[in-house]
Amino acid sequence: MTLSRSRLTSPSRGASLSIFRYQDDLLVIEEKEGVAERAKVAKGEQDKRAAHIDNANLTGVETAFENMFEQDKELPKVAALNTLHPPMLEESIEEFRRLHQHATEEFCEVVFERHTSKTEEIDAFMSKVEEAKEINVQEGIVLIQKFDLLKKKATVSMEGADKGARADTTKALDASRKTLRNELMALEITLVEQLEVLIAAFEQAHKKIADVNVEAYNDYFGKCRDLETAWMESITASAKELMEGYAQQMADKDKDEKDKDLGAKSLEEYDEHLKALLTDKELLLGSLNTSHDSHVAKMDALEDNLLTREKGELDGIRTKMQESEHSRNRLRVSEILKLDEVNLLALEQLRAMS
Repeated sequence: MTLSRSRLTSPSRGASLSIFRYQDDLLVIEEKEGVAERAKVAKGEQDKRAAHIDNANLTGVETAFENMFEQDKELPKVAALNTLHPPMLEESIEEFRRLHQHATEEFCEVVFERHTSKTEEIDAFMSKVEEAKEINVQEGIVLIQKFDLLKKKATVSMEGADKGARADTTKALDASRKTLRNELMALEITLVEQLEVLIAAFEQAHKKIADVNVEAYNDYFGKCRDLETAWMESITASAKELMEGYAQQMADKDKDEKDKDLGAKSLEEYDEHLKALLTDKELLLGSLNTSHDSHVAKMDALEDNLLTREKGELDGIRTKMQESEHSRNRLRVSEILKLDEVNLLALEQLRAMS
């Protein structure tokens, strides 16, 4: 039995379909992996941005406006105002949003710049602290090396020396031991004083930036409250004008064209929900008023939270520095005393040789 060349060289139809399906499956997998990777990168960027905002003490500022209206339970009660053309409520909110966003962008830019300044101030402070510590450590090492050299020379000189000479040597070495301990303690006291000066200078510089930030927070939230008040007064005035116009038209359905030219809306423009709203003054104006109060309350709460954190930031940094310095000081004193014990033990061993 012989096979044709085409049957030997060409894949079957079933095999071709399998290959196509395999390639399609690979493309689907690659696409899913690509989507997952892009989502991971986007999530990373979002987290990085959120951390930057939080570190600058701006958490909640950029989302405050949207949260304020999304959580507003009163405005849905007057949503019928949006059945007008143009939609009264939506247009007023959009204008408010534009002004609020502009103020927020300016405020965040200033605070981000000052956050950079505070970060640079902290970095400079930490650099000076580490420099002071390193210099202090190196001076201590020199003192210890000098004593170790004396100890070695004393050990060598005591070999073959008489009893009196060995006693004089151990006595001199003991005096050097005490001098080393006192000099190391003096170095530690000097470092503590240097760090106190550095900390005081840092606190002054940091507080200066924080105080300016506090003013910026006060100015920004004051501006936001002014914008909120202006929005409330504007939408309330428009609502009152609408109610009055509707009431007038209901009292006199035969208004002439002149009245229409003065801006009165035609009754045909009002749907049933709007008509019901315009006849319920307490609901309409009460909802707008309550909405305004809730907005101001949210602004006040956010401002209080951010100001508390801004004012407390320096206290937090100071507490951490004090705790860190206290631990370092205790460890250093402990190391000096431990070293002195080791040196004293070595001295006792030399005395035993005499």
